[in-house]
Amino acid sequence: MGGYVRSDRDTSQFSRFAFAGAIAPSPLASRPHDNIGAVVAWAKISDPLAETEALQAAAGLPLADHAVGVQSREIIAEARYEIALSKGLSLTPDIQYVIRPGAARTYPDATVVGVQLKADF
Repeated sequence: MGGYVRSDRDTSQFSRFAFAGAIAPSPLASRPHDNIGAVVAWAKISDPLAETEALQAAAGLPLADHAVGVQSREIIAEARYEIALSKGLSLTPDIQYVIRPGAARTYPDATVVGVQLKADF
């Protein structure tokens, strides 16, 4: 899967957004109903918004929309493994690595770990 969106830089917070990923059956022969997936996403903040934030920061003012720093871009790499527990019930651990959290240099890159429990009725 993949996608690319280009928005009007004067009206959208993100001027560009792209992602690419894949989902595949489990590589484990003993887990035929499981699946594995990965995706990478990239977001570019619009230049007018970044310029406004830079002016606000230089003037010592709060940044637009409570931004944590002057924004530019953010990249997220994610991997997940969906474990089929029974028919209609699955557990999906997920790990993400976020480069430039909040699209700014304020915080160091971050690792985010999560889990989802899904029930289909």
